[in-house]
Amino acid sequence: MEFNGTETIKAERNRIFNFIVDPYNFSSGIPEIQKIDVIDPNNFRIIAKLGISFLKGQFTIDFTYKDKTNPSHVELFGHGKGMQSAFDMDITVDLKEIEGGATLLIWHTDTKVTGMLASLGQNMLNSIAEKLVKEIFTHIQNSIQT
Repeated sequence: MEFNGTETIKAERNRIFNFIVDPYNFSSGIPEIQKIDVIDPNNFRIIAKLGISFLKGQFTIDFTYKDKTNPSHVELFGHGKGMQSAFDMDITVDLKEIEGGATLLIWHTDTKVTGMLASLGQNMLNSIAEKLVKEIFTHIQNSIQT
C-alpha cells in the first residue's frame, strides 16, 4: 500500500526537520501510544494500540532512521508486529522552503502487511493504514504551528 500527501506548515524547514528526527516528537503523533524506547539516535521502539473499531490490538514497532539529510530529507523504516500480523513501512519526507517562511512537507509511505490483518478486505486495510499515516503528519503540522 502506498500513500502520498503534502502539508504546508508555517514554520522554518530546520524546525520541522528537528521535530521529525526526534523519536519522541515523531512518535507522539501515533494514536494510543503506550510506550516509547529510544535505543540510540537512529533507532527507537514504540508500543501502541492500533486498528479500528473491534479490530484493535497492541503492536510493537521498531523504527530506524535510514537517512537524515539536514534540513531537507528524512527516511524511516518501521517493522511492526502484533495481532498475529506484521508490517514493514518505509516513510520518506522531503521538506521544501516556500514563500512567507513556510515549508512544504511532502510525504510518501509504502507499507506491506502480512498475517491475519492482510486477510482483511483491501479497502478496510487501506483505510486503517491511511488514517494512521495522515494522523502522524497532521500531528506534526499541528504541533509545530501552535
